[in-house]
Amino acid sequence: MFVRYKVRASIRDRIVANFPDNVEALKYIVLKEQKKEKLTDEQAENLREELEANLTETVESGEIESVGKMVFLRDEKGIYMTPRNIKGWLKETLKTLQIRGYREAVNHGVFVQPKKIYLKRNGEIIKEPDNEITRPIQVVGIKGPRSGVKVAEVINAPCEFEFEIKIVDTIARKVLTKDVMARVFTVGGEIGFLGDRSLQEGQADVSFEEIRQ
Repeated sequence: MFVRYKVRASIRDRIVANFPDNVEALKYIVLKEQKKEKLTDEQAENLREELEANLTETVESGEIESVGKMVFLRDEKGIYMTPRNIKGWLKETLKTLQIRGYREAVNHGVFVQPKKIYLKRNGEIIKEPDNEITRPIQVVGIKGPRSGVKVAEVINAPCEFEFEIKIVDTIARKVLTKDVMARVFTVGGEIGFLGDRSLQEGQADVSFEEIRQ
């Protein structure tokens, strides 16, 4: 019924947070576009994922002038990623590889576990970011061009995390074949995880193995 992969990613340099502490800014864009373009709820959710995955470009385009500080998700155990982050990474990689039908395949036929993917260092869950980075940006908003800064939390290498991908067998045969997934794990490592991927942040060495049932 499923084709399953166990995936391990080891960050090469550092990984940058991409979750805004001002989520209302993203909600505003999505709601505005959903009303303007008459998007379905699923299309609006896809738009939200794309905006969240490319927050640097979203700010610099002038769509929003500020999203506040970029932070990592965390709980009492430590810092984690979510299946949404992994599915967004899959979509971006499959889009880069020009795989037809990838979006529907990932939306409806791919399941990621666990619900919280903890970032670890030497086997221990990372509890706090190592530092923050501040980058100058130029935005063109309602008030015209202006300069600003973007602050984001950072975790340096060594940093690793593991997760499992389950693919419905019919989709694994037709769209997300074993050959395609092998390419995804190779190219996806170069694309990187979480924030500032366009600046080559979050790149990782990705290893995988098929889980035999």
